[in-house]
Amino acid sequence: MEINILVIVDTKTTLAGNTTVYMTDDNPGYDQGEGTAQLVVNAKPGDVIIWRAMSIDPSQTVSLDEFIDKDGFNIFCGNGPSKIGEVWTGVVDNYPPGTEESYTFVFSINGAGKYDWDPKILIQPDQPD
Repeated sequence: MEINILVIVDTKTTLAGNTTVYMTDDNPGYDQGEGTAQLVVNAKPGDVIIWRAMSIDPSQTVSLDEFIDKDGFNIFCGNGPSKIGEVWTGVVDNYPPGTEESYTFVFSINGAGKYDWDPKILIQPDQPD
């Protein structure tokens, strides 16, 4: 399944010194922290997670520049998510239910600065159809 995550940045507040990020996804079911910077995405092995970012202020641009495995533990296939154009994509590897990864995204506003925040991904057990 594809899980699309939209990262919305309050660029005015962030540029003023208080990094403010909101995250939401189209994953059916309950993801803890929906609408906050601390979204915990419930994923299963094989899920494709796609992140894209935008600014609340349409005159500002936001770019996700770097994905960092915060714990040094990568739950994604290969070397982790990769950037393709303006989105990042990663395929969840085969880890047991309950496995969790904290990660950091570094982003820029209008091509400048480095800001970051730390959401999570949690591997969920298969649900019966």
